[in-house]
Parts: sequence; C-alpha cells; structure tokens
Amino acid sequence: MKKFRQVRLSVFAALLGLSAVSAIVPTSAYADTPAADTPAPVEPIKPEIRTILVAAKELYDAKNIAGALSKIAESDAIANKTPYEIFAIEKTRGDYYFASGDKANAAKAFEAVVGSKTLRHADQLSMTQAVGQLYFQLSNYPLTITWIQRYITEGGTDPRAQDVLNKAHYLNKDYADAYKGFNAQVQAVIAAGKVPDEQSLQLLLTSANALKDEQGTLNALEQLNSYYPSVKNWTYLISQIHTKPGYSDKLLLDIYRLKLELGLIKTGPEYTDMAELATRAGLPAEAKKALEQGYAVGILGKGADAKKNAILLEAANR
Repeated sequence: MKKFRQVRLSVFAALLGLSAVSAIVPTSAYADTPAADTPAPVEPIKPEIRTILVAAKELYDAKNIAGALSKIAESDAIANKTPYEIFAIEKTRGDYYFASGDKANAAKAFEAVVGSKTLRHADQLSMTQAVGQLYFQLSNYPLTITWIQRYITEGGTDPRAQDVLNKAHYLNKDYADAYKGFNAQVQAVIAAGKVPDEQSLQLLLTSANALKDEQGTLNALEQLNSYYPSVKNWTYLISQIHTKPGYSDKLLLDIYRLKLELGLIKTGPEYTDMAELATRAGLPAEAKKALEQGYAVGILGKGADAKKNAILLEAANR
C-alpha cells in the first residue's frame, strides 16, 4: 500500500497553473487521525489490484503508456472494489490518460476519483477544480460550469475558478450569468484599487451587448475606455452623449473640444462648425486653433470650400 501513498502533483500543477498544490492524498493513507470532515480509514488494496497497478507503473516508466492503460483496464473486471481501491485505480488511470494527451478520458477518471470520496476536503476541492478546468480545455462548457460551480459551492476560494466559470458561461452563450459574473469580478477589482484586466472588461461589454442591455453596454464601455482607451471606444461614447439626461446643445462646443483633443475630428464641416461655435462664443483663439489643425492635417483649404475656410481663418486671426 505504501506504493500508493504519494500521488503525482504534476498533472494538477500543470492543469491549474499553480506554483504549488497541496498533496492530493487519500485520508486513510495520509493522516494517522482523519479530519472530522473526511471519511473513516478504508481497507487495504486487494493483492490482485496491487499487482495490476505495479505492472501498469512498470509499463508507464518504460514509456509504454498504451500498455499501462491496457493493464489498468484489467481491474475493471474485479468486483466489490472499495472506495480507496477505486481512488487508486482511477487516479492512476487519469494520470496516464492525461500524460497520453487524452483529456476526455482523464476527466472521466478524475470524476471517479472525486466520486470515491476518499480525499481530504481541501484535496477533494483541488480535484474538483481540476476536473472543471479539464472540461474547459475540452470546450465542454456545460460540464465546466457544473464542476466549477460545485467547487465554489463546496468551499473553493481560488479566484481563478470564478474567472473560468464566467468565461464558460460566456462561451456557452449564457450571457445573463456571464454578465453578472464578470460585473461582480470587475467591480471587486476596482473596489480593491486595482486595474481590471482588459479581457474581462471586453467580455463584460459583449455580454451586455448580447443581452441588448443598452445601459449595461454603455456602463461597460465607459469602464473599458477608462482603463484601455481607444479611438473606436471614444467615438462611440461621444456619440452617446446626446442621449444622456440633461443634455443641451450648449455642450456641443465642449464635445468638439474633446474630439479635437483626441484627434477624432475627421471632416471639414466638423472643423468649421467648431470654429463658428467658438467665434459666436467670443473665443476666436479657439476657432483659430481648430481651423489651423484642419489645415495642418490637409482637410481644410481644398475644393469648393477652400475660400470659405480661408475667410473663417482670416476672421479668427483678426
């Protein structure tokens, strides 16, 4: 039985992206006195099962993974296996499938490990999270949701699990749950004085948009643009200003000021309109600035409006 006391951590470290993971070891094989929330010690492994596992390990060590899996399969014919025997068989089987690149069968084996209920609570949670992560890698989002929700419900606190759950909801087109999850995640990061990652903000935005939630979309876009500004986002946000309560045409010159500062004025009429508004407001220097920028970028002073542009600039200079 000593051969099975220590269980490989490499699979789960790689799977969960952890720098350190607590040892995933059956309670009965790890602690002299099981914790209160763990099952009682189980009986030893039957000799015929031990023989199969030892032979499978020898094949695996010889880099014959297919042979090792075939040997493990011989244990399926043995009746009346104890929970610990199921753990030892399925954990080994899962490791070998994972090593062979067969994540689907590895996930099924690790599900059986969780089902054996021979792990300490913390290790049971780690295994549950690993199963959910495997299904996420397999693009099986419904099962990802099932297993990660189970991990969280049973006490898991790794924040990466919530992120995986949110993304699984999004990829499964459960946009309402995705929006709720990403919004809570983003607001928590902001409340902690940190900067939310751009992907979470983007997924929050697209979830709100998929739900046709106009206010949610606008709020998400404002947050995205606050931390990761772009010309596209600024253009959309500015276009939405006139829809806000309390908007007045008196703010139009302010909007042009913002667009000029951000380099978002792209047409001749926009430059001349700003210049005329500034002139009427008694701000010829501001009119001059707008017109000169229009000339500098090669938009003004051309075509049928060239004379009108020159007259406006001359008036501003006077």
